[in-house]
Amino acid sequence: MAALAGFMFTFALHQQAALGHTALKAGLCSAPVAVGFGLSSLHWHRLPGRLHRILPALAGALLGGGYLLLGLMLGGGADIGAGPLVEMAALGLVAGCAYSPLVARALAGVAPGDAADASGVLVTVIQLGQVIGVAVLGSVFLGQVDLPAPAAESGEALRTALLLDAAAVLVAAGFAARGRRVAR
Repeated sequence: MAALAGFMFTFALHQQAALGHTALKAGLCSAPVAVGFGLSSLHWHRLPGRLHRILPALAGALLGGGYLLLGLMLGGGADIGAGPLVEMAALGLVAGCAYSPLVARALAGVAPGDAADASGVLVTVIQLGQVIGVAVLGSVFLGQVDLPAPAAESGEALRTALLLDAAAVLVAAGFAARGRRVAR
């Protein structure tokens, strides 16, 4: 969640302060990520059962690659066209397939009497991750560009943030893969 929240924050700053998008247009350009995430979060369990255990690691690796690709697409300050919008929808779909099985796995062994406490801890950890993602990626982004800025300059700062995002997600995918091996 740190990666997703950090991306959404830096992407919104880039759109509004460098590309000149209104808040409405920036939100609409970010919508494919949210829609993809929501859809896959609700339906990942419909994938073949043999994929459920490897899904967090596999989807995490794909997500890392997706952040790298998006960084290449937007790094020069290009406006948001059809290609990046499709890429962001795919990112959302993959992110939901990475995060939702992890949440399900985290809560699977919780006794019904402990469900409220476990849910509270999980939500707190997710929110903490989001705050850390916004703080770290926002600091990296804002450390490279003074907004408002030319689109190319802001695009390079966004690319750097997306590279860091990709690295963090790939490390997390490695931990998910390792956790899967340890659980067996």
